Amino acid sequence: MSAHSFIHLGMNAVCICSRLCSQVMPFFSKLGFECPEGKGDADFLQDVTIEKGQQMFRKDQSRNHEYMTAPVCNSLLSQS
Repeated sequence: MSAHSFIHLGMNAVCICSRLCSQVMPFFSKLGFECPEGKGDADFLQDVTIEKGQQMFRKDQSRNHEYMTAPVCNSLLSQS
């Protein structure tokens, strides 16, 4: 994938992200999600938009996780 490729990420029929690919993975990492080695970025991003995926890919499994809804993700992305 080119560094200048855009990704359009939807969650519950809401577009939460339309950014350069190079900006999306670091954003989710800052939110506390980690893409496991061997899992493709696209698969990770698809999974992290659902509650089960968010639970699965949290870096800190010892803390309780509150599901980030589309409006919350969209708001956080706009602030970054």
